Amino acid sequence: MGWALGVAATVAVIDLASKAWAHRYVPVGLGSPASDGFVQLRWITNRGAALGLGAGHPLVVAGIAVLSTLVVGWWLSRAVSSGERVAVAVVLGGALGNLGDRLVHGAVIDWIHVAAYPATFNVADVCIRVGIIIALTLRALQHRAAARGFALARSLRPPSCTAPDCFSPATPKGTPWTRQPPPPWHAPAPETPNRHLPTSFCDDLS
Repeated sequence: MGWALGVAATVAVIDLASKAWAHRYVPVGLGSPASDGFVQLRWITNRGAALGLGAGHPLVVAGIAVLSTLVVGWWLSRAVSSGERVAVAVVLGGALGNLGDRLVHGAVIDWIHVAAYPATFNVADVCIRVGIIIALTLRALQHRAAARGFALARSLRPPSCTAPDCFSPATPKGTPWTRQPPPPWHAPAPETPNRHLPTSFCDDLS
């Protein structure tokens, strides 16, 4: 758990450092992209959630962000594999990065824009989305493997026994097979030693 929190802290630091770099070097506003092409750099602030939803209610959005961060932390504590734990830690780091923006600046700083995507985003947004997809995929694969193992274990169980010698007289037919205890052990009777007739008796008979 400790190393997973270290992963989350590292992601949050990287996100905040990238926003500080964008704040210094990337032009402000949608109308002045720093680069042309498929990927453009443009510095904007977002007081809402994803795609600017709820921008008119920043306190509500901030409360939802705090609650979401707590839920992700709970998810991290319940992760069932190391891969899922790493993915959820990346999600938590992204959530902490955006939450830090809201607490310090009152809005999230976005600075990456892709031509095929309608919104401008940041490193934390990428970590959150990719981490959630990977974590849910790993959890689904884990459940699928567990289900297959359970089905295999059931198929290897002995079938229900219907032979008369599998049950005691009081056991009704159709009861699942159970191993019967071995019969009580009886010590074998001691062997009678070979006794030879006395020689004198044999001599008398001759």
